[in-house]
Amino acid sequence: MKRQQSPDCITNERLGDAAQNFHPVSTVKTNKGAEDNREGVHKPAQILSHPLNILLVGPRRTGKSSTGNTLLGREPVFDTRGGGASTSASGIAAGRHLTVVDAQGWGLSEDIVPKEDKVELLRALSLFGLAGPHVVLLVIPLLDFTESEGRAAGGRDG
Repeated sequence: MKRQQSPDCITNERLGDAAQNFHPVSTVKTNKGAEDNREGVHKPAQILSHPLNILLVGPRRTGKSSTGNTLLGREPVFDTRGGGASTSASGIAAGRHLTVVDAQGWGLSEDIVPKEDKVELLRALSLFGLAGPHVVLLVIPLLDFTESEGRAAGGRDG
């Protein structure tokens, strides 16, 4: 007997469908307040009432921007060269409004996170407005996955 999935459940199949059905929204925002107006605003016939806010976090150069581009469709939305400020982009995928914030990554040290990186993460959170993120997606390199990253992903200290 096949289990029925909740409409709020995101599966690999639905994620693939979302990439196929991406409809860009008109602006991309950075935490510096600049806006990049984009052309071609399209609206599908039915949009689910609940938007989904996704925050991408992780160390520098682990694929956060590429993950955001995949979530929002084929069009390169996020700059994958890294080093920039946290960026927000929105779109309609599989009938749902998505807002994805690509947070600036932190350095390689697992023990010490500089104050500037912590402040930048707070700025990234502010890009969602009052709603905040619904999903925090930790992006880490699979091949270099450390025990410390495993504890962080599992929510355990020590």
